[in-house]
Amino acid sequence: MAEIARQLNLPHQTVSATVRGVKNNREVLKALRDMGCPLDALSLPDELKNDRSSKAS
Repeated sequence: MAEIARQLNLPHQTVSATVRGVKNNREVLKALRDMGCPLDALSLPDELKNDRSSKAS
């Protein structure tokens, strides 16, 4: 989580709250998705579920 916070220049609390489901930060969710986190484990908005254009191959 700390590495994601550094990469996104966000407070680690934002990343932690998003991982716990307290917040729904789109930048964090996108980063987690792109890192390979299972989609069913994330509360992704529809636009991120369908947006594969930025996903790392």
